[in-house]
Amino acid sequence: MANDTFLANLEQVASVPLDYPIPGSLELALQSVTATFDGTSAASSYLPALQVIGPGNIAPFTFVNPNGAVSAGDSAEVTFGTFLGGIAGGGGSFPGGIDSTTTAGDTFGVHSAGAPAGYVLTAIGGGESVWAPGNDPLLGLLIKYGVGAYWPFTEASGTVAHDGSGNGNDLTVVNARTSVGGDGPSHPDKWSWADTVFGAGNSPYCYGRGNPDNPYASIGAAIPNFNGSVAFAVGVFININDVIGGMTVAVTQGSGVIGGGGNGWAMWRDSGFLEVEFTGISGMTAGATFPNGEWILAGVQCDGSGNWSLWQDAVQVATTTGTITGSTGLTFGQSGGFAYTGWYGPAFWTTRDLTASEWSSILNAI
Repeated sequence: MANDTFLANLEQVASVPLDYPIPGSLELALQSVTATFDGTSAASSYLPALQVIGPGNIAPFTFVNPNGAVSAGDSAEVTFGTFLGGIAGGGGSFPGGIDSTTTAGDTFGVHSAGAPAGYVLTAIGGGESVWAPGNDPLLGLLIKYGVGAYWPFTEASGTVAHDGSGNGNDLTVVNARTSVGGDGPSHPDKWSWADTVFGAGNSPYCYGRGNPDNPYASIGAAIPNFNGSVAFAVGVFININDVIGGMTVAVTQGSGVIGGGGNGWAMWRDSGFLEVEFTGISGMTAGATFPNGEWILAGVQCDGSGNWSLWQDAVQVATTTGTITGSTGLTFGQSGGFAYTGWYGPAFWTTRDLTASEWSSILNAI
């Protein structure tokens, strides 16, 4: 129902919990939901809560009354709305929405005193702000768009690339150097932290050479199977330094994809062209090459109805259609025997596909 407005009014008396599954014929970009709680017959105090759950139970997030529990006999309401700056995506509870006690000075109707530790009001452009961990405009945008995971790759050492969204989807780094700093390109088959600077943070160098010792960062089943029936977007800033000039793999889901075997998909550069290869359907190839040593924002997404698209620097450069067998998880740095050589900037996964304007905002947020 693109460009349409759908209003569901469930004015009925029902014992909690009251569920409203979105009809299968609808695809909604959720703008707001309000739950009104009539506590007249409540025998004890209660906590009014509203839970938004994505397709396939992805990223449930619970919004609660900012003032906490409500006394027996009292009524309240909880509202989630994009205009309130609440968090869309993730897991856990967040004191958001509005109630009858919200005062005129409360930004977005959310009491500052109720914000989770470490969350600050983050400007994301266009006069908008959202609550986000730290003060990262890119993360703020991703929260607005429905963040599933955000990997800024700003660590200085170790074997974990942390998920900055707060959703706990950390990456495990394989073959990380035990010493840090220095010249990453001088250390083959290693993941070198803090090799250079991208934006405001570090940028790791991943030096793979197409052998069993390839370095990579991966996460397992916490990432859904993006097989064409789930809406998503995966994006990553990359700077390839492949001196061989052949194939270098930025991100993949599944195994053995390149060459027509295995299952899933892989986004890579082949002979200078950004491509996505699939198992079972036609791949996607950009119409122009990009050289070594140039930062680009590369992305792949699907609308959940089998319509895939490839994005390069906020421009849609190729499309394809179909569903695949697929797999769970994500891997940055290799697919089978194929490797990645170059720097990684921030990477992310959103729980829906993005518009051209949203891709552009992400590109310009750094």
